[in-house]
Amino acid sequence: PPHPPPLLSRPPPPLAPPPPPVPPPPPLHPRRVAPTSLTLAMRRFRALVLHTLWPSDRSLWGSLRSPAWWALQALGHFPLVGQLWWLVLAALVDRSDECQLCASLVRFS
Repeated sequence: PPHPPPLLSRPPPPLAPPPPPVPPPPPLHPRRVAPTSLTLAMRRFRALVLHTLWPSDRSLWGSLRSPAWWALQALGHFPLVGQLWWLVLAALVDRSDECQLCASLVRFS
């Protein structure tokens, strides 16, 4: 008997080129520069004022015993200085912290 014709095998399909590499995600924040001594002093002043006026670890009675609390509260009662003081306090509030922002809006209204 005659031999059957040989089966023609197809060549394998060409391999697809690899996908391009995925670029790294952008940074969450821009590149930060080391803070200067002036920046650190301003941050300390902000922290001191906000913690003295509105402490999270003391009650009202603890604040009443603090002379610094009385001094900062008295600043708000003088005619011209008081208006500027409230503007400074509004500028010191961290707007990225939702709790601090809402609490300051309630205090200032």
